[in-house]
Amino acid sequence: MDDYDVDAVLQQALDRLTVLADINSALAGTLEVAESVRRAARIVARRLGD
Repeated sequence: MDDYDVDAVLQQALDRLTVLADINSALAGTLEVAESVRRAARIVARRLGD
């Protein structure tokens, strides 16, 4: 048996997918490159800050 905590692994995967979905939504909302980068950076900074 592996020593992995299945619930923790699933939660980490869900957290990563949530970040990707949030960034996808932010990028889909604008065609301007600079604004897209700002939006993505804001999301990533919030997640890293938590």
